Amino acid sequence: MIIDTVTQRLSELFRQAPALSARSPLLLVAASSLALSSQVAPGPRETSVCAYAASKGSAQSIYFQTADGVRQIGDVYLPEGKTKAPVAILLHMLSKDKSTYTTMIRPLLDKGFAVINLDLRGHGQSTSRADGTRLNFSSFSDAEWAKLPGDIAAVVKGMQGIQGLDGNRIAIVGASIGANTAALEGAADKRVKAAVLLSPGLDYKGLKPEAAVRQFGRPMLIVAGSDDQYSADSSKQLARATGRSGRIILLERAGHGTDMFVSHPQLVGQVVNWLAESVK
Repeated sequence: MIIDTVTQRLSELFRQAPALSARSPLLLVAASSLALSSQVAPGPRETSVCAYAASKGSAQSIYFQTADGVRQIGDVYLPEGKTKAPVAILLHMLSKDKSTYTTMIRPLLDKGFAVINLDLRGHGQSTSRADGTRLNFSSFSDAEWAKLPGDIAAVVKGMQGIQGLDGNRIAIVGASIGANTAALEGAADKRVKAAVLLSPGLDYKGLKPEAAVRQFGRPMLIVAGSDDQYSADSSKQLARATGRSGRIILLERAGHGTDMFVSHPQLVGQVVNWLAESVK
């Protein structure tokens, strides 16, 4: 891994620390798998957690580098009044981006969660590798989709050094292919204490979550629209696989994935309240 200008950038941050701390908490942490990036304008500044400075309640755009060099861009939010907050990682559905979770950010912060709202590989801002090559989900093979759970494992690893985050209390919320990814990564990591699957499927692009759901053994909420036939049928089968640790909600005329937040706005509060009860 090549880390450009790390020493220079960190030195600048340390020199600026008194001025920065007067405006907002300064969080400086190290993560060996991540590299510094330049500022992105006019949106939130993009950096890695090698040099992470953010005000609580505001977004800081950072990136987590995957095993094959993809720069996963995510917005990190810290809640007010918490020194060690549980973390909700949000995974969008195919062809969308992290903006689909906008209405969930504030309710999660109000419940004391930190939030990592991520663009999956090939989507949104996560379309480049460290070597400069580009990628787009529209050309992915099943082999490329199979990397998604490992990508989220890289996020979980990278976030461990961020001050203010409790890396042992994690919830993953995923929609559609993000739901399948949440189940697969959640089953592989005991630090994931709860998972929410919005419109999962028994097989999306080769990602098959049923065995992972059966193995998970921690609180799992599954939500689907009854008009979304494949996902509704899949959700019923997956709910049976959860045993006593799972709950399923079927909504009328709801649509697919995070579209359910639009058709049923109360669902945001239901999911957030469930997470607050499930992640202690």
